[in-house]
Amino acid sequence: MIILFISLLSADYAGGYTGSALRLGVSARDISLSGSMVSVYNQGFSSFSNPALISKTDGIIIGSSLFSLVANNVNMQVLSIARDLPPNAGAGLSVVHIGVPSIIGIDQNEQLTQNLSFHDSYVMMSFGINFSRYLSIGVNTKALFQRFSISDNETLSSDGISFDIGLFSSPVENLNIGIKINNISGKYKWEESENSIPAQLISGVSYSLNESLLLLLQHELIDINQGYLSHRSSFGAEYRIDRSTPIFIRFGLKQTQWAIMNDELEDNLFKATGGFGIKFESFNKSIINLDYAIEFNQIGASNLISISAKL
Repeated sequence: MIILFISLLSADYAGGYTGSALRLGVSARDISLSGSMVSVYNQGFSSFSNPALISKTDGIIIGSSLFSLVANNVNMQVLSIARDLPPNAGAGLSVVHIGVPSIIGIDQNEQLTQNLSFHDSYVMMSFGINFSRYLSIGVNTKALFQRFSISDNETLSSDGISFDIGLFSSPVENLNIGIKINNISGKYKWEESENSIPAQLISGVSYSLNESLLLLLQHELIDINQGYLSHRSSFGAEYRIDRSTPIFIRFGLKQTQWAIMNDELEDNLFKATGGFGIKFESFNKSIINLDYAIEFNQIGASNLISISAKL
C-alpha cells in the first residue's frame, strides 16, 4: 500500500524510481506549462526550474504552493524565499513537503491493520550569479528526508543529499536557452544501505513571439537503469491578455512515458495540462502573482494553486 500511494505522487515515466518527489513540479504555472520552464524566469519558484535564474531576482520574492494531488489525503506544500545579492547574484531557501497522513493498512490475510503514513520532504539552498546576458550559472543543494510510519510505535526514516547545476543564456533578443542537471550524486540512506537517485539532464528554449505570446520547448534525459537513458519532451504556450490586471492563459503537452514501451508505441503518448494566472498590485505596492493549474491523469484531476509576491 505504501508503494502504491508513493507511485500516485508522481505517476510519470520515472515515477517508480527513487526521488520521484524531486521530479514533481512545485508551482501552478510550471505544471500548467507541462514543466517546460528550464529557460523561463518564474517569480517565486525559479530555483526549482533552473537555479541559474535565481540571479534574475529583483528584491525579496516569496512563493508558496498548496496542492491536492488527486486523492484528498495526498497533499503538497511549498515555501520559497529568494532575494537579490547586488550587483548581479541571487540566493534562496526553499522547503517542500509531500505527505500521505492516513493510509489504510491491509495485511496478507486481508485484515485491516493500523493506519500508515508517508512523508517526503527536502530543504533546498540556491545560489546563482549572472555574468552577462550570455551566461548565468546557479547551483542547488538539497537535504532530503523521508519517513514511513508503519504503526504508532514503529517508524522508518532516511535522509540524503543531492545537488543541481543550471546554466542560462539569452543569445539573441526574445530567445532564451536553459540547461539543468538534476540530482548530481543524489542518494537516500536507509540504515546500512543506499538508494541512488537517477540524474536528469534537462535542456530547453523559450521564445517570445511578441509581448503577449510565449512559446516553450523542453527535452529531458534521465539515467534510470545503470546507464540506460530514457527521454521525454514537453511543450508550453502562455498568452497574456493585457488589461488593468493582466491575465495569463496557459496550455501544455507532456510526454507521459517513453516513446516506445516494449517495442510498441503507446496510444496515449502525451497528456495535456492547462491553467491561468493573474498579476496585480497589492495595497502595499507588492507585485502578486496568483496561479491555478489543473492536471489530469488516469485516476482523476489535481487542482493546484500557487501565489508569489515581490516585496
